[in-house]
Amino acid sequence: GYDLTADEDLTRFPDFDAVNMWSKDGMKWAVSNGIITGVKNGNAVTLEPASNALRSQIAVILQRFCESYK
Repeated sequence: GYDLTADEDLTRFPDFDAVNMWSKDGMKWAVSNGIITGVKNGNAVTLEPASNALRSQIAVILQRFCESYK
């Protein structure tokens, strides 16, 4: 029952083109709702879609989702 539509522009992340086509809609939704904010790498914020997520990162993502959709 969640509205999963989002029109977030992922091009502000330098690695946006590494996001798989099948996951772009989900990533747009997660970024537009503040669930995923990216990882600070020097002066850039990246999505790191090909990296493994740390347990702490997953915990933050789940916490943000629960706080937004309780």
